[in-house]
Amino acid sequence: MLDSIIIIIIIIIIIIIIIIIIIIIIIIIIIIIIIIIIIIIIIIIIIINSYHRPTPTPEPFHEITVQIANDLTGSHASTTVLSDGLARNLTDLFGGSAIDNHGAIFGTSAMLTQFTDGTRCFFQNYNHIIDMNGREKSYVVLDGDRSKAIPVYLNGFNLQCPE
Repeated sequence: MLDSIIIIIIIIIIIIIIIIIIIIIIIIIIIIIIIIIIIIIIIIIIIINSYHRPTPTPEPFHEITVQIANDLTGSHASTTVLSDGLARNLTDLFGGSAIDNHGAIFGTSAMLTQFTDGTRCFFQNYNHIIDMNGREKSYVVLDGDRSKAIPVYLNGFNLQCPE
């Protein structure tokens, strides 16, 4: 009888060891599955990040001040715009200023008075373009003739500073 009890105990111990081994194998399989899931998630994140690069933050716009003068009358006026490249109508910018003659904007010269080295501005009326830039040409004669001051009618012009 003692032999049969020992055999039963040995069988129970073997069954317990087998159950423990099965549990350990199941735990190892679960750990392997979790590791595989984590690796897949990391790969998906890497793929998504490689396709979706954050857009670079644009540099802030600078304030640029432009002065228009009428050298015949001695009047002048300034306006400050952003270097955002938007076209701004000169009548909106200089209406009611010292160079506004009853709704007509006249000037003989223009000058950048606040700018950076990279500033580039231009006056445009259809195909008539007058360029200025901070590094080389911060002063312009509007009619292009430096020998005499001839007022230019500026109502149809826009000012743009794309920098």
